[in-house]
Amino acid sequence: LIRAGNIGLLTKTKQVQPYDYAKAYVTGYLLKKELQKHPDGVAIASNQVLSNKNGEAPSVFYNATRDMLVVNPSYRGASGSKLIRNPEGCLSYPRMSKGVIRLDRIIATYYCAVSCKQVEEALEGLQAMIFQHETDHLSGHTIGHANGYA
Repeated sequence: LIRAGNIGLLTKTKQVQPYDYAKAYVTGYLLKKELQKHPDGVAIASNQVLSNKNGEAPSVFYNATRDMLVVNPSYRGASGSKLIRNPEGCLSYPRMSKGVIRLDRIIATYYCAVSCKQVEEALEGLQAMIFQHETDHLSGHTIGHANGYA
């Protein structure tokens, strides 16, 4: 697991191309195995495990609460969503908890690594928070930033 201070955590990951979904699937397997070593973790991004100092890690995260591998994620606020502040932790920043402002409801867009099809779905509560946290990781933002990204 890559910890705070590694430049790869702060470097944006690479979008996965359609011909590279096998690589995304293998990355997902590695992420799932790594997350099993951390019983307090609920999700993990590729740049928390793979070297990313040159932005070569694929834009992939694994969400254990849904046993879901997410490829090329993005999100936007859902209609009527509000900003809320909740404490969040991070595997790469052990023993750190920080109040992070997030949207309470989002529209998540991503590719499914199994079907290779684009998915768009509404998420709220914990699932919205996890999706935003991991997508921020893939963009190079962490709870270690003073601006409160996770």
